[in-house]
Amino acid sequence: MIDTKVVTPAQDAKAFLGMTFPTYTHLLSEADLDRVIAVPVAAFVDGVPAGLILGAMPKPGNPAPPTLFSVFVDPAFRNQGVGTRLMEDFHKEVAERGGDVIRVKYMTGKEATAYFERILQKTGWEEPTPRMAAIKADLLQIRAMDPPWLRERRISPRFKIIPWSAVTEEQKQNLRLSHEKDHWIAEDLVPWMHEAHYDPVSSCALLRDGELAAWVINHHMRDGTTRFTCSFAHPKLQRLGVVLWLYKEAVDRAEEKGRRFGTWTVPLHHPAMHAFAMRWMKPCSVYCRETYGSEKKLTVGEG
Repeated sequence: MIDTKVVTPAQDAKAFLGMTFPTYTHLLSEADLDRVIAVPVAAFVDGVPAGLILGAMPKPGNPAPPTLFSVFVDPAFRNQGVGTRLMEDFHKEVAERGGDVIRVKYMTGKEATAYFERILQKTGWEEPTPRMAAIKADLLQIRAMDPPWLRERRISPRFKIIPWSAVTEEQKQNLRLSHEKDHWIAEDLVPWMHEAHYDPVSSCALLRDGELAAWVINHHMRDGTTRFTCSFAHPKLQRLGVVLWLYKEAVDRAEEKGRRFGTWTVPLHHPAMHAFAMRWMKPCSVYCRETYGSEKKLTVGEG
């Protein structure tokens, strides 16, 4: 018999810690966080822990919608309705807490992707749509291809490449004021959204006449990979390929520290960056996957 219940930190959640991604395990022990309230629903088959679905509800003041983070069913209990039951009860729990829509993002190319997508389909989620490409590539192999953007070049004295750590607060403030006036930066690529815990080794910026004109902000991952997180250039300079100047600087600096791998997550709504990643990173990739998104509209009492 399949039973489900909401797991709370006051209960023994240890049996379910291995049923979600490490990034989210804190939601099982600290359900009431700064901006969200965790919603973990566990499944049991004849009293044996069989699966876990984990999501979160936003707290008042947080405009984000309810989010689904992970679904896991022990392989021994798959194809027995456990995943469907978990999802239906998760819908009900979110609806009873006032949620009217749930959103999810997930990456393809994993062993359980097809199983997860079948659960979405069975429980009335919208058809998933592609959101971004995710690539992990070997920097040494990219170097061996001798791409033109990694070759030495001479640039005008008007331009200067500096580490992001050398950018002054005045320059950052001037950038904010310029953007507030003309809204010229893509909203998901404004640098101040990505500065937290940035990698001082490979993150860099381009100054034009002393003012911030382009940037590449990266993060150093625990496994030693350099994540190329955010890159953008002033629209008037994009035809010059100035972001590629910074990519060369970032790759050079990463290699100097013995770093071999880089990752890129490129939204499809940035077609030039997507095309660049497909051209130069994909041939040298350890993996190349796509991220999809979907949502589920809810009614009170659903499930």
